Amino acid sequence: MGQGQQYFRNYRQEQSLTQRRIIVSGILVLILVGVLIGRLFYLQVIEYDRYKTKANENRVMLIPEPPPRGLIYDRNGLVLADNRPIHSLTITPERVESYSSLKKELDGILDITPEEWDAFNDKRKSYRRPYQSITLKQQLTDKEWAKLSVNLYKWDAVQVEAQLTRYYPYGEAFAHAVGYVGRITEKDLLRVEPEIYQGALYIGKSGVEDFYEKELFGIPGLSKSEVNARGRIMSELERQNPTPGSDVHLHLDARLQQYAYDSLGNYKGSVIAIDPNTGGFGLG
Repeated sequence: MGQGQQYFRNYRQEQSLTQRRIIVSGILVLILVGVLIGRLFYLQVIEYDRYKTKANENRVMLIPEPPPRGLIYDRNGLVLADNRPIHSLTITPERVESYSSLKKELDGILDITPEEWDAFNDKRKSYRRPYQSITLKQQLTDKEWAKLSVNLYKWDAVQVEAQLTRYYPYGEAFAHAVGYVGRITEKDLLRVEPEIYQGALYIGKSGVEDFYEKELFGIPGLSKSEVNARGRIMSELERQNPTPGSDVHLHLDARLQQYAYDSLGNYKGSVIAIDPNTGGFGLG
């Protein structure tokens, strides 16, 4: 009887210990489940707006689209500054795996100067908008375009984009008055709103191009596109078309200007013609 009672007592103690362990384990499981539910509630309810915004930022890419620059006309409607389409080689930095390899491969196909690579690297360091393509080489010839097109499948980061460049039909005859546009530099961005010029390549540097920069530039557009994990555009969700810049009509007479320019030849001098009715004048 003594051994039986001892056995029964040990059995009861082990059973009691097991029950306590089960209760403690159940309480721990309930605590962990409560913590998990609390964390899920925090993430999905309290922090919903924050993480939704972050998810959209990763999924949706805003791509700025520079507007067509306004044209410049003389008093008779002749174009002094026009836009012409060109094809340029652009690179998206976030998609580049190795710049040294990419540079070696591109240099084997196209004649890309060290200055063009330096300009690209300078822009790459200053650009803050993710997945924005940066121009490496402008005005590709038909031969360069063809050689590049058959190799584009090799790179996710390289594209050929159609862009507009400035064209001056009368050349240097109007250079001192009409001025010219040039590549945007860090110094140029100090005098304008950098956000507006995201994606733009040129800005007025002198003459009418510089003085009427705000009117000629226009209002940039914006494309909201859905991208995958590698940054490749899958679909366009929303689009706001750019507003072209305003055209500028001058008092200059292109034919008279050209005549004065040709007449002066290699001599230094100037020709000024003033309309007393309007105060408009032309420079030669």
